[in-house]
Amino acid sequence: MLISVDDFAHIFNNSQDMDQKVLAALMMIEKDYFSKYGFHVLTARPKKLFLNVFAKVATVEVEGLLKKYDKAISILPTMFSPTSLSLRLT
Repeated sequence: MLISVDDFAHIFNNSQDMDQKVLAALMMIEKDYFSKYGFHVLTARPKKLFLNVFAKVATVEVEGLLKKYDKAISILPTMFSPTSLSLRLT
């Protein structure tokens, strides 16, 4: 189940660092459940782990990127461009 930081807004009074406070609280709960039950009942992760990143790179650099990050890159279908490609980084 994914939850939003906004679900906890009423607890932290909309403070500036609400994301960090919610993540810290969830991680403390995660550790408490792990020490009690011996397995992960809850797993807290920052939302940036669930993002896709898109990049446009020069065609001459693609070969090197594919060698190094082959499993993390997919070339997106775009209109033909002789000098650049659009990539999806997952």
